[in-house]
Amino acid sequence: MKKLRYLDSKKELMLDEVGGMLSKTVVLLRLRGKVNSLCDLVDRGRDRLAVLDLKAPLTCLPTTVSELRNLEILKFQDCLFEDLPETFGQLPRLRHLTFSSCHRLRSLPEAVGRLSELRCLELHHCFNFIAFPDSFVQLPRLESLIMTTLRNLQRLPEGFGNLSQLQLLIISKADVISELPESFGQLPRLETLIMMTLRNLQRLPEGFGNLSQLEGLMIITGDKFSELPEGFGNLSQLEVLVIITGDKFSELPEGFGNLSQLEVLVIITGGNFSELPEGFGNLSQLEVLVISTGDNFSELPEDFGNLSQLEVLVISTGGDEFPELPESFGRLARLQWLILDFMPGLQALPETFVELSEHSSLIGGRHFHRKGSDDLSRDENPDITAKLLRSDFIKQFLLGPVASFGKEVDLLHDINELFCEERIH
Repeated sequence: MKKLRYLDSKKELMLDEVGGMLSKTVVLLRLRGKVNSLCDLVDRGRDRLAVLDLKAPLTCLPTTVSELRNLEILKFQDCLFEDLPETFGQLPRLRHLTFSSCHRLRSLPEAVGRLSELRCLELHHCFNFIAFPDSFVQLPRLESLIMTTLRNLQRLPEGFGNLSQLQLLIISKADVISELPESFGQLPRLETLIMMTLRNLQRLPEGFGNLSQLEGLMIITGDKFSELPEGFGNLSQLEVLVIITGDKFSELPEGFGNLSQLEVLVIITGGNFSELPEGFGNLSQLEVLVISTGDNFSELPEDFGNLSQLEVLVISTGGDEFPELPESFGRLARLQWLILDFMPGLQALPETFVELSEHSSLIGGRHFHRKGSDDLSRDENPDITAKLLRSDFIKQFLLGPVASFGKEVDLLHDINELFCEERIH
């Protein structure tokens, strides 16, 4: 095996048996099961090894791991170590680092800030991971940070805004985190931010509106999240915004209508959300609007008809205080899908709706079903909203953009569950 370049082992690999030594020509090594001599692996792989994918119950890494000078991709799964040696920061070419189900890992070494080529870091199901070292914010080329199910992660580092190249940040199921560092708004290149199931998140930092390159934002929190900060309307590049939260969230901030690039807006919240802000009709690029809230939501603003690009509109409320739609409704010339669900107080559509139906093919919700330009009738199917949100059509508008800014991690299954099971029924 002197010229072996790729090795994929699903059984215990005995590296020091006669005839079983690792070839020095191996470039990619994937190991599953027990490894009896990681020191020998390092010794034999120092010249060529570029990819190491290790799923094994390792209790420690040897300090000589730094001798893998050509290592570019390193993945650990089901390992049992609590920490890493300081020499870990001496991997000059490492650009992608992943930890999955390393349940005992508590932090990264202080030397991690010296990984000058690291571009992507992923941490999945590392239940005892508590905090990042202070040096973490010194990573000069980190572009992607993905963290899922870090149940004990206390906080992000105070200097988090120093990650000047960060473009993608995903935090999912980190229940202890209650706030983001104040420096967060200083991330100059952040394009995509997904915060999923952060049940204790209370607020966003005041400087959040300074994220000048942010294009996609998803916030899924618990009942403690109450508002978006002032200056949120300064997010000039924001295209997709999804907010799923609890009863404390009551309104959108002033200046929300300044989000000139916003195309998709989803708000699924509790009973205290009451109205859309002044200037909402200025969202000139808005194509998809989904509002599912409680019985305090009682009207749409008069300038609602100015949403000239709106194609999909879903409104679901639970109260009797929504008696009518604004007359400007008839100006929504591009509207193709209309769902008015769980709105018992709405007794009629405005006269301009007839004019609108001449230009659009509309489908109503539980209470109104537009079957043709002259036929307005009640729909007896109470699950029409859920069905629409499951349809390929809505996914094209809603989940499609989420998929595009999700990039390297597939969160669509989890997002689908949240929309179609937990929140809709």
